[in-house]
Amino acid sequence: MLPNFDEVDVDCFPEVSDDEIKEAVLAQGGEEWVRIFEGEGWPDGYSPVEISLSTVRIKIEKLISAQWRVVTVINIAIPMGC
Repeated sequence: MLPNFDEVDVDCFPEVSDDEIKEAVLAQGGEEWVRIFEGEGWPDGYSPVEISLSTVRIKIEKLISAQWRVVTVINIAIPMGC
C-alpha cells in the first residue's frame, strides 16, 4: 500500500525552477542534456524532467514500419520510501 500524499513532508525539498536546472546543466557542459530537458525527441505535452518525490515513467512504443514509435508515456508520481 502506498503512503498517503497528504502525509508526506515535501517542504524539506528546496524549490527549484526549470531555468535553474538548465543553468546548472549548462554550467557542467550539458548542452545535449538541455535539448532533452526542453523536450527534444519527446511527444508534445510530455517533459522528460519532472521535480517530484519520485516518478515511475512507463513509455509505450509500437513497431510501425520497422521503426519503434512512442504511443504514449504514463507518469506516476509516488513518494519515495525510506
